[in-house]
Amino acid sequence: MTSSLDLADSEALLAGQDADVNSDAQSILDDETHDFLQSQRAADKDSFVEDPFLPFDDLPAEDRNILTIRALVVGILCGALVNASNIYLGLKSGWTASANIFASIVGFTVLKSCAKYANHIPILAGDFGPRENNIVQTAATAAGGMSNVFVSAFPAMYQLGLLDSPRNDFWRIATLTAAGGYFGFFFATPLRKFFIVYVARELRMVFPSSSATAITIRSMHLAAIKGESSAAQAKMKALTWAFSFALLLRVLSQYAIGILWDWHPWTWIYVLGSHSNTAIALESWGWFIELSPAFIGSGMLVGLNVSISYLFGSVLAWGIVGPILVSKQLAFGIAASENSQWRGSEKDSLIEDTAAPEDCVSLWMWLPGLIIVLVATCLVMRLQYNMPISETCLALFLAFFFSFLAVQATGATGTSTSFLRAKIIRSLGSHYSPDITPLTAASKASQIILGTATRGQGWDIAKSQQMNLLGGALSSIGASQAADLTGDFRVGFLLRTSPKLQWLAQGLGTACAVFIAPATFVLFSAAYPCINDATATTCTFHVPSVSAWRAVAVAVTDPAFPIPPSSRTFSLVFAAIGMAMVLVRHTLLTGDRIWIRAWWPNVMVMALAFIIPASVYGTAMTIGAVVAAVWSHLRPRGFDMFGHAVAAGFMAGEGIGGVVNAVLQIVGWSGEVWGTTAGCPAGVC
Repeated sequence: MTSSLDLADSEALLAGQDADVNSDAQSILDDETHDFLQSQRAADKDSFVEDPFLPFDDLPAEDRNILTIRALVVGILCGALVNASNIYLGLKSGWTASANIFASIVGFTVLKSCAKYANHIPILAGDFGPRENNIVQTAATAAGGMSNVFVSAFPAMYQLGLLDSPRNDFWRIATLTAAGGYFGFFFATPLRKFFIVYVARELRMVFPSSSATAITIRSMHLAAIKGESSAAQAKMKALTWAFSFALLLRVLSQYAIGILWDWHPWTWIYVLGSHSNTAIALESWGWFIELSPAFIGSGMLVGLNVSISYLFGSVLAWGIVGPILVSKQLAFGIAASENSQWRGSEKDSLIEDTAAPEDCVSLWMWLPGLIIVLVATCLVMRLQYNMPISETCLALFLAFFFSFLAVQATGATGTSTSFLRAKIIRSLGSHYSPDITPLTAASKASQIILGTATRGQGWDIAKSQQMNLLGGALSSIGASQAADLTGDFRVGFLLRTSPKLQWLAQGLGTACAVFIAPATFVLFSAAYPCINDATATTCTFHVPSVSAWRAVAVAVTDPAFPIPPSSRTFSLVFAAIGMAMVLVRHTLLTGDRIWIRAWWPNVMVMALAFIIPASVYGTAMTIGAVVAAVWSHLRPRGFDMFGHAVAAGFMAGEGIGGVVNAVLQIVGWSGEVWGTTAGCPAGVC
């Protein structure tokens, strides 16, 4: 997620555009703020755009301790909200979001106000600067992490009957989460020097989300120095309204889901008398509109290219390939209803590290901890899951290997200066694009490697599947946390925050995530048992990542390896197409044709649509992207000020609304009991 004040600086200074001031935006951005933003353009252009690998040098000094209780508490609370939101969003679609921008804006607003109005309270007193703001964001990033396995590996194990129940297994799950999380925490420490300092310039590792977070923090604090903190407060107000709207919509819509949440125009056409086979076919393949603020917000962040690529992937998967497979009887569906009315429904490359030696994390601080975690992980996996030490060591090695892959993919960006500028303008701060962490691909690779390694062990199928999924989960947690925290070090590098203090905040945040993520998963499992039930015919959540993890575990542990040759052929053909599109993009779309890159399909996002069995997310994201494009064109200053804050509020609000719905489901006050299914096909939404 990103904010808007950072783009108010960066878009104007990067693109060299002076947008006309409309009356609405002018009432919010007064002349003084506008003059200040104008004065920042030259400095910003020199400091970041000309060389994004140099830290900012225009921030005020902070003489007091920045690792404060107030910063840690606010950061961990923000991380907890994002963690819960991510489990909801991940179970729905497989997507998760970073806590970076959300925590930066909330931290600035809350603690800047505390410094001003609660200075008489010792724990809240004292100035609040950009580096303490970075500590808030750091703690939130760590506390908001490690939710990925709770929307993939663990539900897959329950669906295969390999574990007892989430509530009974809570401590087993928490210890495995701690083992993987702290492996990533300790391992991320040496990665800072390697990826942020040694090879960043050579590999063009800008870390767009992290850079956007740093620019956001810098912009808000520089505005406050000039007396323009009202701009940040207005942004926070927009975020709060968006958050509240999304939360209320998500909670209230369950009581009239076919009216407030899911719109089924093809069903309406069918029911109103046409009884068109085309209409019911489109409905059968999931072509309806879901008014999801989270995915509308996602579309606002990632822009038209990613959103349209995703929608195109959905059309290809669920509008062309899927129907062809069914018509050729190579695949089949399950009737949605037994009602006959619905019959048929289916520069110098080395960067100077400006951190003083005493502010860096010493070898004695992280290496012993890493060794202890390695030994403890082997013991935990052996005693709690009866996993051989050799398999645990292999899983940890894969976590080590895929950490490098994940960090490099997260940090890498375009090679040409003009392309870098375009990407910063369009997608700086987006967690999804361009810094897409390939954890899904890495996790599948680890499962295949582990599956190959377990062959010949003499285990039965269930044991092999459990070892496969446990090893994959351990690798995924470690690589995910290492990638997130290395990106977080990039924020601190730009803001000149002490790496040692960041490291301590990361450790505390990780400790909280060890309990927050499993507890949230237990809550959702109690409210929606279908998450962990492979035989459930209907479920609020599509759990696409769960299906993928389960399918890989079954395939690589089955002696017959039940994958038809046609699947292999299909994969090879589309792999060739994907490689060709990437090669065309980087070899032919250059010079005068480089502008086409902005509209060239993103094959990674297109592929994602194939593993998520719903077209509604691409539709919702495209709606959000179109809204953002029109808004930024008609009222650029207003969009720069509020657009991305609104998007962040939408995403967080729907996620927390999902948590509220889980509680209502448990206590028996859900829409299934008190709601209506009016507007839903066959009474099911």
